[in-house]
Amino acid sequence: MERETTLVPRSSAIVFVAQDPVTDADQDAVARLLDRHAGLQLVAVRLQSAAAQECPFASRVIDLPLERAHADLALAIGMQICLNEGGDCVGAIRALAAPDLEVASECLQALHERPVDAIFLATGDPAKDAVFVAGRAAFAVSFWGALADGLAPQRQDILAALLGLAGCRVLRHAPHQTGTRFEPFAGDGMAKFATHAEQLGCKLGLMLDKARKPSAARVRRVAVVTPYYREPDSELQRCMASVQGQTMACDHIVVSDGFPNQLVERFGATHVRLGQPHRDNGNTPRYVGGLIAFARGYDGVAYLDADNWYHPRHVELLVRKQHETRATAVCSARNIYLANGVMLPDVDNEDRMRRHVDTSCLMITRSCEFIAHLWGQMPQSWGPICDRVVFSALNGQSLAWTENRTLNFKSNYAHHYLEANQPVPETVHGIPAALLKSFVLKDRAFQELSRSRTGRVMGM
Repeated sequence: MERETTLVPRSSAIVFVAQDPVTDADQDAVARLLDRHAGLQLVAVRLQSAAAQECPFASRVIDLPLERAHADLALAIGMQICLNEGGDCVGAIRALAAPDLEVASECLQALHERPVDAIFLATGDPAKDAVFVAGRAAFAVSFWGALADGLAPQRQDILAALLGLAGCRVLRHAPHQTGTRFEPFAGDGMAKFATHAEQLGCKLGLMLDKARKPSAARVRRVAVVTPYYREPDSELQRCMASVQGQTMACDHIVVSDGFPNQLVERFGATHVRLGQPHRDNGNTPRYVGGLIAFARGYDGVAYLDADNWYHPRHVELLVRKQHETRATAVCSARNIYLANGVMLPDVDNEDRMRRHVDTSCLMITRSCEFIAHLWGQMPQSWGPICDRVVFSALNGQSLAWTENRTLNFKSNYAHHYLEANQPVPETVHGIPAALLKSFVLKDRAFQELSRSRTGRVMGM
């Protein structure tokens, strides 16, 4: 008799955390799963404690410098990376035991067979629950990771409510109760979670208690996150040296977007290698670096693109302003340099009017941790306006500006050359007019994409 094979599109993936030794039974279960589902990818997220463990059955291995306590966050990071690489459906498992893999297989197949956006796997133990998500409800992946700690017991109900508000259809699969049945799962709205208003505001950006202006505790530990791609050694070295030379101690998390450079190792930074480029202006590596920083206990995260560099007092002045104001996010001003070394004498007009903040001018606190997730939730097409999307999402937060031009910004934008009466090189660019218009007007296409990726319409 010919063996029955279920076809799963090549854009489907199951992500698992590698933290314990892989047994023969695990490998047999994986072999059965791959034999049954043609084209399915198994992606391993390897924690720091399992860095040496072999994962021969995985199509991809992602190493994250996180501990066992961050397993849920690591799963969410791995799933979001799969979505950002064009995946249509992804699911999560915690171990490779045969029953887990069989249930994961059922959930992933159900996403393709039914017009639903997400399936929650309820195991009876909230610490082992999982989520299987189609790209139409991609925001659920990052939110799952954001709710992995103090809100874990309520996270399925919270996510069901949010998915319902976003117009998504959700099923619940509880194999210990229902066998192979998938049941409709709907939340009761957000009102019942009012007691968690402060946590939801920090973690997800949901301002349930809008009467109270958000504020943050004083920042004590700062990490700087730098995504890099193929910048010249001279630029990457300048960037890293400027972090190392800060007057206030800070640690550097440097994330390779597909092309790791051994130069990073010389500076003693945390070096994360994502393995392949994402072509989203550094958003995916920026997302991974920010989440690692918060998971490791930093209460302030500053960003610095690899072609920019800090003034020695940049971090010190950001933190001083945050202590004075208790702001949830702090911004600096910037010096704008052209590729030929010419510095613009004036501040960028949008910066002066406080209608724009460049990514490398920003430091966020744990009180608006949701911004760290937002970098990863943005679709690839939003790369050229990523800082505008973030600034829009910070609306309603308490923001402060240092007024100090402590960020040195290498411009690749044509309008800066025109302002300086300099010839515009062919290598520079502008923000695509149609994309900027879609963002400003919040047209239907922007709204639909925004809901699927972030769970809200940004700026509305």
